[in-house]
Amino acid sequence: MIKGIFVIILLLAVGSIFLGWQMLAYKSSEPNYRLIKKEGNIEIREYPILLIAEVRVEGERYVALNMGFRILADYIFGNNKADKKIAMTAPVSQVREDNVWVIRFVMPADFTLQTLPDPNNKKISLVEIKNKKFIVIRFRGANTESNLTTHQSKLLSYMSKHQLKSLNHPIFAFYNPPWILPLFRRNEIMIETDF
Repeated sequence: MIKGIFVIILLLAVGSIFLGWQMLAYKSSEPNYRLIKKEGNIEIREYPILLIAEVRVEGERYVALNMGFRILADYIFGNNKADKKIAMTAPVSQVREDNVWVIRFVMPADFTLQTLPDPNNKKISLVEIKNKKFIVIRFRGANTESNLTTHQSKLLSYMSKHQLKSLNHPIFAFYNPPWILPLFRRNEIMIETDF
């Protein structure tokens, strides 16, 4: 009996440690924004300035995301003109533009367009995005087509109900690496709006 209780306590302790690690693992810095409005898992945010490294990739959404991630990760891990490592931030985002996928990393806030190292890979562009408002839906789970479609529909429905205009294509934003359990993964869909 005592041995059984000990095994249960040990399993609970190991499970708690694992869950804590999953929740805290790979916590990256995120861009600052001003929260304008919040209703459940939907927010309207204003971002002052975002400095982005981006690459355009053709192909299926998930394949393009992986390929773009590898290209951008190579850049921040030191494959740039200054041989300088750049801290990983969240989210990694993906948007469909002109029949290609644009994969983006947000650069750390301590850089400017002038101080960010130039990429060695000519496919990578460095872009500064100024003062935009986004309506955002936050959700958990894997970044499957069905999960993204479900939440994009909810966001578009909310926008229609509140007469908010979409100014650009939906952006899929992923905050955790794929080895984090889906239950703990944070995803968002962001749409620029005229709020």
